[in-house]
Amino acid sequence: EKTLMGSVYDAKHGWRHVKRPGYDKFIKALSQYYEVVIFSENDAGMVTEIMESIDPEGVTHKLGSSAAEIRDGKVLKRLEYMNRDPRRILVIDDNPESVELCMANTLLVRPFDDVNILHDRTLENLIPLLQAFVHDGSVDFQRTLADLGTHEADEAVAEYRMRLSEVKQAEKRRRNRGLGGLLRGQTSAVSEDDGFGPRSAVLSPSDIVGSSAAEVAMNTAQLREGAVPLEKNYFHKDKPKPSDVKKKGALMAYLEKQEAQKAEEENIKRNKMNELYQQRMAAKAAAAQQAQAQEQD
Repeated sequence: EKTLMGSVYDAKHGWRHVKRPGYDKFIKALSQYYEVVIFSENDAGMVTEIMESIDPEGVTHKLGSSAAEIRDGKVLKRLEYMNRDPRRILVIDDNPESVELCMANTLLVRPFDDVNILHDRTLENLIPLLQAFVHDGSVDFQRTLADLGTHEADEAVAEYRMRLSEVKQAEKRRRNRGLGGLLRGQTSAVSEDDGFGPRSAVLSPSDIVGSSAAEVAMNTAQLREGAVPLEKNYFHKDKPKPSDVKKKGALMAYLEKQEAQKAEEENIKRNKMNELYQQRMAAKAAAAQQAQAQEQD
């Protein structure tokens, strides 16, 4: 219950159930992509009562403690009771003990203990990440979370944002290189040496367009491999050392594919710009030759 909602008691109203900030947006967004199941540690009667107050439209499915295993006084959630392929189940929970049998599938969020905290963005921050899993075509969440290198939700969101930022920065640098080549060709007719050998005054496709989509993907992968790993999470699971090379995860592959497609589209646009530029230059040269011929006549 501290994952999606909190409870508060007062003498006048008794127990009240309060949605975590972002709950409605979270459920609405993800129910378009996922089969959402509320798996509670409470009995079925209590679950029904709670869900009637926070999910009156019945968007979600419900499971209570009868679908879990009781061991040493602890309620342990088991994915086998879900009647789904365990690899395709993603668990969002606040209690490490209740998901110890399915930790490989779990993202842990901070418990929603204080219902007076209105600026909690835990659920809203998860939405882009969980949507990316779907667009990526993830069919094995255990592997996807292993690629991210953490089971802590805040760290997973931070890792996703960092990787996405790396891809965008690589694309921005590639675009700047292409634009720089175009400007050099227009403003200078003198060969120059930028440390990579002499550059011709004639515009090359590389000057106009920049790197190819394949080069962008390769540069992005190299950039990602040099990323500084996040510190240990509160499970004390060892993270890769700075010298270790990160494996290319499915999520990163998806992002690179998307950026490569964008890069290819930009290449086509720049090629058209180059053609127009060359046509204008040719027309200008022809006009100059015609004017010179008329003067000689």
